[in-house]
Amino acid sequence: MANTISTTSLVLREVARYFVNSLKGVSNFNRQYSDEYVASRNGAKPGDTVKVKLPQQWEASTGQALVTQNILDQTVNVILNSQRHVGFGYSSAQGTTDLQDIRKNYVSPAAATLANAMDSSSLNTVFKDVFNTVGTLGTTPSAVLTYLQARVKMLDLSTPPDGLVAVLEPLASATLQDAVKALFHPTSSLVEGW
Repeated sequence: MANTISTTSLVLREVARYFVNSLKGVSNFNRQYSDEYVASRNGAKPGDTVKVKLPQQWEASTGQALVTQNILDQTVNVILNSQRHVGFGYSSAQGTTDLQDIRKNYVSPAAATLANAMDSSSLNTVFKDVFNTVGTLGTTPSAVLTYLQARVKMLDLSTPPDGLVAVLEPLASATLQDAVKALFHPTSSLVEGW
């Protein structure tokens, strides 16, 4: 009797691990777990639109008197209208003998490709809903001041200061690195390198 070894779930777990580790933009989104996609008691599923709860907005009051505020749970609809995949196959012989090669040569690059597609698609959708900007639209920032002004604007709008990140496209990253290169390399070490 021939043995049948199933590695499908192992490969799927590997793809998921590499996928999550490859995300740059989406990894900074609020991705709290919601059990909305678990079947309800009557077996109903929510469909392709889910409601995402927005954080409560509070106002600080002055004086000794208690000023109560109403709790307003606001939601926004998110339509799940995009599916992406990277399909590939391998033989059962490869699955049992070449698993490390499959991981290195196929799983990791496939997961990175999927993560890049998801980041690109998500960030190209999200930026249209960002109304608080700094700098000149369509111009790559060439100074650290632009990024600092962005942080100031976010803090002025009561964004929690913990965990703020800037996700940069390659040209913006190169421009910023060029602008700050002298801060990280003393002149003597640059001369020694040449």
